[in-house]
Amino acid sequence: MNSTSASPGGAPWGAANPQSSLNCTACHFDYEAIPDSKSLSIRGLPVAPVTGSTYELQVSFKDTDAIIAGFQMLASAGQFGASQKHIETTGSSIRSTRPVANINGVAWSILWTAQDLADKKVTFYLAVTGANDDGSPLGDRIHFRSFTVTPDKDRANAGR
Repeated sequence: MNSTSASPGGAPWGAANPQSSLNCTACHFDYEAIPDSKSLSIRGLPVAPVTGSTYELQVSFKDTDAIIAGFQMLASAGQFGASQKHIETTGSSIRSTRPVANINGVAWSILWTAQDLADKKVTFYLAVTGANDDGSPLGDRIHFRSFTVTPDKDRANAGR
């Protein structure tokens, strides 16, 4: 695996939001981004999260064209935690800091704690770079997808 990349320490924070001018396509511009990519999924995401609960999530990417992959995810509420090496967090953002070989897909295990949800929906913005491992930003494809969950109002208000 080639250790050179456009952002060796990981994508800039906020790059997972496709609406941001500094999203992943600012560096990986060879192809149009794939919005609402069916190659992306999150297992373990609660339908109705409860404030104070921690959920183990698995971010998955399946694309036969990619040789390596990296991810970043933002949440509109809550805090992320890392449960694997080469993943770092800053509050409601999490990202991989090293590409992973894409052999029949890639999965990253992460933690998300629902904090101060009140009655608001939580949106997760996920971006994955499916790269060709040539050490340049050319020939890579950016996949975006968002997921929204709505807190359990009765259980969220019970803890207040």
